[in-house]
Amino acid sequence: MRFRFLPLIALLAASLIATPGEALAQSDGGVSLAAGTFGLHFGNVRRADGLRINFRDDRIDEINGINITLWRPHEPLVGDVNGIALGLAPGAGTLRGVSAGLATVAGDYLWGAHAGALAVVSEGGIHGITAGGLAVVSEGRIEGLTWGGLAVVAERGIQGFGSGGLAVVSAGGIRGAAFGGLAVVAERGIEGLGLGGLAVVSSRGIRGGAAGALAVVAEGGIEGAAAGGLAVVASGDVRGLTLGGLATVAQGDVTGLSFGGLATVAEGSVSGLSVSGLASVASRDFTGIGLAGLAVVAGDKFTGIGFTILIKITPDFH
Repeated sequence: MRFRFLPLIALLAASLIATPGEALAQSDGGVSLAAGTFGLHFGNVRRADGLRINFRDDRIDEINGINITLWRPHEPLVGDVNGIALGLAPGAGTLRGVSAGLATVAGDYLWGAHAGALAVVSEGGIHGITAGGLAVVSEGRIEGLTWGGLAVVAERGIQGFGSGGLAVVSAGGIRGAAFGGLAVVAERGIEGLGLGGLAVVSSRGIRGGAAGALAVVAEGGIEGAAAGGLAVVASGDVRGLTLGGLATVAQGDVTGLSFGGLATVAEGSVSGLSVSGLASVASRDFTGIGLAGLAVVAGDKFTGIGFTILIKITPDFH
């Protein structure tokens, strides 16, 4: 019985005196018990396959398997980790697979599923499923399913689903669904669904659905459905179903079903059904049905039916 471990000991000894690639080797401040690059690695072994455990990564090359680090990596963040990255602050140039820590950081890209108790940050893009206790921040594009306790921020756009406790902010566009506790903000338009606790704001147009407890504001047009507790405002055309608690205002045309608690105002034309507490006003033509407490006003021509206390009938009334 006392000799039952001899075969295992002999096998281990043989591995240690085998070819150099299959020995206990020291590399870049680390030690590996590996066959080639596959095996168990301790320290800053820069190229490793299998299980690697290190205090703090520094200029790694490529890690395939499971990488466990106890401290945040040195900068610059380079190299690839493919598989599972765990630790206080797992990081590399590119992380592919699964990572989790207090903060997860990538110098280039994140691919797969990543979580940070505080934050997930990428200097490039983020692709996959991402969750940050406080925030998810990308200097590139975010694609996939993203949740940030306070915010989701992307410089080059968001595609997929994004939810931020306070806000979802994109310096690019948003395509998909975005939910912000206070606001959803996109500089290059929203295509899909945007819901903001207070407001949805787009520096270009909104196409799809948008709702904000205070307002929905687009510097371009709005197409689809939009609801603002106080107002829906567009510097272009408004087309579809629009509800403004106080007003629906467009610098272009209003087409479809529009509701304004006080007024619906278009610097262009109004077409369809317009319902307003006080007035529905079109600087040009009004075509369709207008319901207003005081007035339905057409600057040029009124065609249709108006129900109100006072109707301004232009010379081209039909």
